Amino acid sequence: MCIRDSWPIYEHSLKDSDLSDNFEFTSTRNRLSNISNTRIKLNGDWSEHQLQYSSKLWQLVNFVFQLTTLGFLELDLNRSNLTDEGCAAIALTLQNCPFLSSLHLQMTGTYITDEGISFISDELYRLPLKDINLNLDETKLTDQSLFSLSASLHQLASDLETFILRLANTQVTDFGIIDISNTLSSFSSLSRLCLLLYWCNKVTDKFGERLADQIPKVHGLTHVTIDFRRTSVTLDVVNKIRRQKTPKHLKFDIYVQ
Repeated sequence: MCIRDSWPIYEHSLKDSDLSDNFEFTSTRNRLSNISNTRIKLNGDWSEHQLQYSSKLWQLVNFVFQLTTLGFLELDLNRSNLTDEGCAAIALTLQNCPFLSSLHLQMTGTYITDEGISFISDELYRLPLKDINLNLDETKLTDQSLFSLSASLHQLASDLETFILRLANTQVTDFGIIDISNTLSSFSSLSRLCLLLYWCNKVTDKFGERLADQIPKVHGLTHVTIDFRRTSVTLDVVNKIRRQKTPKHLKFDIYVQ
């Protein structure tokens, strides 16, 4: 069991009753301020609260500023009206998390753009991250977001162990995926890699060929998951990847249409 699984959990679901002007994290902050490792999960359906969700994220910033020992942060913002302003709030939150080792951001179907991802990426390299899980499905993100992430990861001083990136139905292409995969291949500590590219039809054999060359060279990997469904990667290249000689301990899951 991961150490973080035993951490105290503060889970707050933002429901209609919470979206009032006087909602604050004060009582929870007072209760958790002395805990060395705290896991926070913030979730809820904000689809009908276009004007109010942003203020809640800024309240989260003020809350986390009191928890300088925060080790795990998970924000479930799927299907919300999250925009780049919300990403700026998240980035400001990360500035006050010097011990953060696990970051999970769930942002499927939101209104974020490359600028919002750039805000967040600019803070990642400052953190001792070992576990990054980004769900960016069904957004308007392009290669520029991957370039921002890659540049930050390139400066990451910690030993990254898990990297999960969901990009289904986005505008990313071979260039962005190759850039970030090149950066990830430099982490000898990386054991879990997951790239979900479902319906990214601008991802082609160019990335597939590069992946076939890279996989045997990353010796620390124990589990790799690649989703090529509804991409432009051909079955010939997928079979080439599968034929690569890999370590016996490596579990390799690859999905095609």
